[in-house]
Order: sequence, then C-alpha cells, then structure tokens
Amino acid sequence: LTKWCTWADCIIAGPGLSVSGQSEEIVKCILQSGSDATLILDADALNIISENEEYYEYISRYKGKVIMTPHVGEMSRLTGKSIGQIKGNPVETASCYSKEHGVICVLKDAATVVCDHDNIYINTSGNCGMATGGSGDVLCGVIAGLLAQGISTFEAATLGTYIHGLSGETAARKKNSYSILARDLLESLATTDITNSNL
Repeated sequence: LTKWCTWADCIIAGPGLSVSGQSEEIVKCILQSGSDATLILDADALNIISENEEYYEYISRYKGKVIMTPHVGEMSRLTGKSIGQIKGNPVETASCYSKEHGVICVLKDAATVVCDHDNIYINTSGNCGMATGGSGDVLCGVIAGLLAQGISTFEAATLGTYIHGLSGETAARKKNSYSILARDLLESLATTDITNSNL
C-alpha cells in the first residue's frame, strides 16, 4: 500500500472501507506513507478520524495536501457540533475546520461549502435527488479525476463540486429528482455541458 501511495498522483480513502481495526490501519498507513499525492478523505475514513483524534497528528504531518469531504452528519461527528449548529452556520463551520486542521474542507449539503485557508466557495448546482447513497463517492472520483489532470487542489475541489452538481441536474432532467441513483450521476457526467453554465 505504501508503494502504491508513493506512486499515485492522488489518493481517495474512505468510500466502501467500513470501520474496523484493519480499516484504521489502512488509513493510518496512507497518512504515514510519505506520499505527496493529494489525499481525499471521505466516508468511513472520516468516521475513523472522528473516533481517533490522534489521526489529526498524522494529517498534520502528511506531505501532500488533504481534502476532507464530510456531509453534515459526518461533520457533526468530526466536530462534536449538532447538525442544527452546522446547518445554521456552514461557512463558519467549514472555514474554522479547514484552518484548524490545515485541510481543504468540502462540507456537503444543499449548498456545499468549500474552504481552504484563504478562500471560500459556495456551490449551488445540484438538487435534492443527489442526497442518495454513493453520490459522495462520485464526487470524490470527479475531484480525483481533475487532480490527476494537474488542476490545482482548491480548483479541483470547487470545480469538481460544481460539475458533480450539474450532473445531478442533467440526471433529473432525464428522470426526475426523486429517482436519481449514484450511477445516474456517473452516466450524466459524460453528457453534462458546462460550457454554457455560469461558473
């Protein structure tokens, strides 16, 4: 795993991982691998971190940049704040978390907030049908695909979030927002036209 990490241009950890002793060791191994690849932490990697605060020390020593992509429930577990508190002030929550831990925070909700040390981006593309299992996994893949093409970390996080939302809008036009599945988002990526959209 260490060899693969040092070879990679970007790494995603968390989707489909589950929470177990072995999963904890996998996340720890990635963080201590010596890789300088941008690392995206999502899903169960976030759950592991929320239960093991010492992992923040590993994050602080990681050579590459780190993107964390929690939805509000995961952010609640990471910060100890209630979901109501987070929804009441998502920009402050994401911004403070980003600065405290030296990461890019992508706080997913109806309007997704992307923060790094100096910048805040609020994304409004997408629809309620995207609140479905696997949607976040597709977002991770979109961001990773942009990173692998050489786009800067913050730009990949913001543009990836925007394109992901547009794919949800395309999927809703093909079906409807009540029946969108993660695979519909994936399929819609190929037919979503961002050239006529307001970036």
